[in-house]
Amino acid sequence: MLQLRDRKLKAPLTRRVVSALRDYRTFRTEGESLFATKKLLSEVIKEIRALDDARSKLAHLPADSEEAQSLGEQIDQITKTTGEALLQAMNQATSDMVRQKVAKAKKALWSRLVTALGAGLALVIPMLIMVLHPTNLAKLATTTCFVVLVAAGLAMVMEDSQPKEAVAYTAAYAAVLVLFIGAGGGG
Repeated sequence: MLQLRDRKLKAPLTRRVVSALRDYRTFRTEGESLFATKKLLSEVIKEIRALDDARSKLAHLPADSEEAQSLGEQIDQITKTTGEALLQAMNQATSDMVRQKVAKAKKALWSRLVTALGAGLALVIPMLIMVLHPTNLAKLATTTCFVVLVAAGLAMVMEDSQPKEAVAYTAAYAAVLVLFIGAGGGG
């Protein structure tokens, strides 16, 4: 009978631990622990163990005994402090996640803005130069210089791409400038 009783205590505990670990993984931030320090984590683990010990002792005591009442109060206190520690850790982790998302969104916005302005200026400036200096030499020199500058810029910026993508973007850019020259841009 005692083994059956023990098994009943361990089964819900195992399910709760698995559920808690799943939740912990969900709330973990990238590469960081949910808890600010390992000390806090070890304190929470120690309190959970104490809670399980108290619950297993309580299961063996008569419900109306004074020791059971005292143990029940102890369980309530441990549950309260553990819950507060977990809540504090989750609040800290979620506020850090929100802060990181906002910083990431700002960085992405600035990246898109710089890219759009750079692309626009990379087309407008050479066309403006070719219009202001309509000689064939100026057109060829401007096209060559800007194609080389754009190719170098793409090589520096496109870290995660394959070389054929940089070649394709550079060829498309050169085609636009050549098309502008061929359409009579600048004279």
